[in-house]
Amino acid sequence: MAKAKPATEIDWENLGFNYMDLPYRFLAHYQDGKWDEGQLTEDGTLHISEGSTSLHYGQADFEGLKAYRTKDGNINLFRPDQNAKRMTKSCARLLMPAFPEDKFVAAVKKVVAANADYVPPYGTGGTLYLRPLMIGVGGNIGVHPAQEYIFTIFAMPVGAYYKAASSQPISPLLTMIALHLMGQVRVRLVATMVVACYQVTRLIKPVTRT
Repeated sequence: MAKAKPATEIDWENLGFNYMDLPYRFLAHYQDGKWDEGQLTEDGTLHISEGSTSLHYGQADFEGLKAYRTKDGNINLFRPDQNAKRMTKSCARLLMPAFPEDKFVAAVKKVVAANADYVPPYGTGGTLYLRPLMIGVGGNIGVHPAQEYIFTIFAMPVGAYYKAASSQPISPLLTMIALHLMGQVRVRLVATMVVACYQVTRLIKPVTRT
């Protein structure tokens, strides 16, 4: 996919919620039991094994947060530390190694700074959307957690996800259910099922025939 057009050519007033290949994203690898320092890269393609657990068993989690330009031209982030904490919880749910929360926040700031030209102007209603993502990679096929992982953060300018707010009231009960089921972690449902099966198999002792 071609790189996004120059920021000077973007129609800030009519942004949708679509992927754009911006100049920079953050990329870190987990191997041999530890995360590397990670770095900014211009490569928007993730190179992974066909045996990656994220492909077969959904061992992946993600976050979503925004940076926005203020009236005085500065760029603000909305509580990235809380997104880091939630991703840590998501990783624990899927038996994945959490990316350190302080480095998560630092990486978010690096991506925003590197793509600062793509933060929409104040008053347009647009923001710079950031998508932190972690996936299990490496050569795997059995039902067990991966030994290697990729953590990345990419970004794109976006408009409102919903063009107009719904006029229908939302049930308080539905709100409570949504917060309970979805607000604490962001993972794929199939992954939680696979992890549960993996944990059960570890508890079952093999039958010895006599």
